[in-house]
Amino acid sequence: MKKSFTSTLIMLGLLTGLTAWYVLYEQKYRPEQKDQEEQSKKLISLRADQISEIKLTRLKNAPLESSNAPLEKLEYETLQLKKLGQEWLLVDPVQVQADSLAISALLSAVTSAKQERVVEEHPKDLGVFGLTQALIHIELKKDSVGPAEEIWIGIDTPIAHSSYARVTGSENVFKINRSLRSGLDKDLFALRNKNVVDLNRTEVAEIEIQNPKENIILASDSKDNWTLSRENIPAESLEWNKTLSPLLELKAVKVASEKAEKPAEFGLDEPMIKVTLLKTDKSRRTILVGKVKGTLFAKRADLDTIFEIDKTLEERLKTPALQYRNKHIAKFDRYEIAKIKLEAGKDSIELNKEGISDWKLAAEPITKIDSTQVDALLTKLQDIQLVKYLSGAESKNPIKNPLLKISLFDKKDKIEKEVLALSFEGSKGLQIKVKKTELPYMFEISKEDFDKLNITKQSLLQSEEKPKEAVKVQKKS
Repeated sequence: MKKSFTSTLIMLGLLTGLTAWYVLYEQKYRPEQKDQEEQSKKLISLRADQISEIKLTRLKNAPLESSNAPLEKLEYETLQLKKLGQEWLLVDPVQVQADSLAISALLSAVTSAKQERVVEEHPKDLGVFGLTQALIHIELKKDSVGPAEEIWIGIDTPIAHSSYARVTGSENVFKINRSLRSGLDKDLFALRNKNVVDLNRTEVAEIEIQNPKENIILASDSKDNWTLSRENIPAESLEWNKTLSPLLELKAVKVASEKAEKPAEFGLDEPMIKVTLLKTDKSRRTILVGKVKGTLFAKRADLDTIFEIDKTLEERLKTPALQYRNKHIAKFDRYEIAKIKLEAGKDSIELNKEGISDWKLAAEPITKIDSTQVDALLTKLQDIQLVKYLSGAESKNPIKNPLLKISLFDKKDKIEKEVLALSFEGSKGLQIKVKKTELPYMFEISKEDFDKLNITKQSLLQSEEKPKEAVKVQKKS
């Protein structure tokens, strides 16, 4: 009995030990082994963030991926890139900034690429695999001193979506996924920075557009609100962004000339349009735009390269200043408004907000106000658009006896501040003249829109507060 019990304990101990080893192996050693196996399949050992130099040689006239037909004449292109800080630069055959997204994609492709299987060890003839004169040859360096890790990519395999390849330090030829070939088959234009303006909107304080008909200047404040500087009139955000966004995001369609030796050939000796961007650091960047036979060309004044650009930008750069004028009569944050003052002749209404949306009459705080009616008034103020701006001469005479005055105040940090002041003057026609304090010009709105704003105290009261009309009761005969 004792011997049987001892045997059971021994078996239990062995089982426990085996279980512990299995758990340890599955959770630690096996994943490590798998990771090592996967790492050994990688074509290079460098990580993307370790690479600082790239030399890429590609066959420019390589056969299509579906064809391995031999070529009579081989045309190669070699590109060299270096990393400077966090930026990549093309250093040969031209010295320009590289496209950071394109370089990131290229490095991601090459550092994640793995061999599928070995096709032949120590092959006698690399030409069979298209590796004597490889379609693509890439050299990657951690620094300028150390040796390069290299990959040669040959022709495609007869079956499956693969290509033949070899790497530094191995004589084996193996198969790789064909996607690496397409990922590395990039020409100079694909890897260069194609941004023409190369600024983001936070860097721009002012833009001047000189087109054949007029000069337009728009300036931005710290909150990205744009104003037509000459007229001192706010710009309509949606309309201005139709020009600003494509201008700042403008990319070259192709390189027309690297040296700009003959600007007249691209209409740039006397540019059709000139755009000057004043940066927040007070430096300037000027873009010249020319047009020849329906094709649009652009050049930075401080650089030699001439780009061909999308012709749709021409229409936006020729948009008249009048079209950029903001036609909304008021712009404010309705949730920040703390006080509203309405004055019509001798009558006036002053409303103060308590809490989030509870409005009270300043003179009659007990009277219940319908907050939805107040919100409706603020909405109308934000939605109404002017009919037209008046000229300087038409705006000279002040409004002495306004039909209506509307003033809005916010109260940030317990300090009351007027954010809107409008004075309305009647006219014999269908338009109402309006003076907005911060604008140099008056404008007109329709009589219909004015009537929406010319409200009475009674219209703001809750239903139970409104006086009931007398009802006549007829006696039965």
